[in-house]
Amino acid sequence: SFPSATSTDSRRIFFDAGGSRFADALKFFLTKYEERGIEMDQIYVWEMEKKNASQYWAGTPEDVRAKWEPRLTWYNGIPVSINEGDMHNPVHRIRELCRMGDFCAFKLDIDTPKVEGALVQQLLEDHGHLTEFFFEHHVQSHLMHLYWLRDINFDQNFEHSYDLFSALREKGLRAHSWI
Repeated sequence: SFPSATSTDSRRIFFDAGGSRFADALKFFLTKYEERGIEMDQIYVWEMEKKNASQYWAGTPEDVRAKWEPRLTWYNGIPVSINEGDMHNPVHRIRELCRMGDFCAFKLDIDTPKVEGALVQQLLEDHGHLTEFFFEHHVQSHLMHLYWLRDINFDQNFEHSYDLFSALREKGLRAHSWI
């Protein structure tokens, strides 16, 4: 459903805000996109907790690491920013790097609802040429209380989540809940 994604003129860029280990989520996304004929050219990963490279790549086969590591820019120990124009604001980077015809995807999962909310609001205002968005929206849920950090103050519920994803889709952005 993304004819430009396989065009030789387009770039394929993945932004991962909250990339604790390659094997956790990023490997999943890259594999699933590849199965659909979309191989990412550039990958930008932010992770607030500083790790050494062996921790980040743990559980990743050497051939997989050799393929993706040269394409990956890893902001190790650098949290995402909500400041407009900041190079560590993923929404700013999307607006800056993604052109019409590119395939750009963004996964947001930093377990900090206030920062996540501010970034999502920026996407609602202008998502640039972002193609697809995956977001772990932290809401009040008895289903997830065992998995989400206990010190997070959840001020939203599932109704808010449905409204949010509907608004993003109405703006033309393919937006998906991610857990």
